[in-house]
Amino acid sequence: MAKKKRSGAGKRAESLAALKIVSKGIKEMITVNHMEEERIVPTMFTSFNRAIGIGGLPLRRMMAIHGKNQTGKSVLATGLGESCRRYGHVPVIYEAEWSAESRWMNRLVTGEGTLFKMPEDLDELFGDMQTNLKNLRNGKEKGLIKDDVGIAFVIDTLTKLIPKEMLDKLITEGVKKTFPMQAQWISLWTKFIVPQTYRSNSSLIIVLQERINLDAGTFGKKRKVTLGEALLYDVSHRIECTHSKPIVENGKVVGSEFFYKVDKNKTDGWTGQKGSFFTSTGEGDTPPGFDHAREAIREALTRKILKKAKRKKFDYMVATIDDEEHFAVPGGEEDVRVWLNTERGELKRFVNALNEQSRRLDA
Repeated sequence: MAKKKRSGAGKRAESLAALKIVSKGIKEMITVNHMEEERIVPTMFTSFNRAIGIGGLPLRRMMAIHGKNQTGKSVLATGLGESCRRYGHVPVIYEAEWSAESRWMNRLVTGEGTLFKMPEDLDELFGDMQTNLKNLRNGKEKGLIKDDVGIAFVIDTLTKLIPKEMLDKLITEGVKKTFPMQAQWISLWTKFIVPQTYRSNSSLIIVLQERINLDAGTFGKKRKVTLGEALLYDVSHRIECTHSKPIVENGKVVGSEFFYKVDKNKTDGWTGQKGSFFTSTGEGDTPPGFDHAREAIREALTRKILKKAKRKKFDYMVATIDDEEHFAVPGGEEDVRVWLNTERGELKRFVNALNEQSRRLDA
């Protein structure tokens, strides 16, 4: 007698019944459809929110920022930490370069709301981070800190630090094989710390150095991430800061534009998307720090939201998002920038609209 074929519905029912038996007694195991949605913090960088494809910085993830010198790695990392602060999280900057300037840092972040330290070795960094996370857990258990608050760790530059034991060996024995050991140590540490940052709603933003690869040969990579190649496989996002250029007005350098590219390892969305952000020296008509008006204009032009138009025989720059006109300013791009810097409320409204569009593009 021929066997009766099972229907698709019957197979699914059998699978669900087996699922309950297989997962019995295992804590915190769920089905994929019960996974939490990504937790996103819209950043101060309108181009970043668009380029990353999810509308902002993902919490509970590890991100690597790498590139050549003077390409804006530290500035971008600092701005991402500041963006988290604006949404109620605690930014902690560990600066291993030992070169941060107080005046400049306080123009990039809210000094009273950002923790800062210059660690001497990996042991000190790791120990401090463990204490930060422990204090966060204790604060939540006592009801002193809201459950959704996390820490945004900014580590600049991780590859500047080595374990204390290896540092002592360097002093007494020279370089030898210390640095490959350091790379392994860093890789193991990140695998240990990532689950903790996930559970605590925290984030890791790690800055890595790039150096000329002397062993590249004819077809190899011309540059490599010092002691960080392994980390690039562990992170969810890789931000490569590619180059920068000065902004010159009336013979003065009034700021810089920094260019970057976003690549993804473990998340959905576009990859290879590009963006740029601006800083101001204060020599022009924009205060020193981040130049959000200039960036918003560049991003609006990139998205073809800001266009030239003739109105009553005069030239205007008109910004329209989803059929809603946000402003119409007489003149050209520079006139729009001056107007946005003067009307800070309009700048905030326009930036929020750009960020909202980034979120909808992902959805």
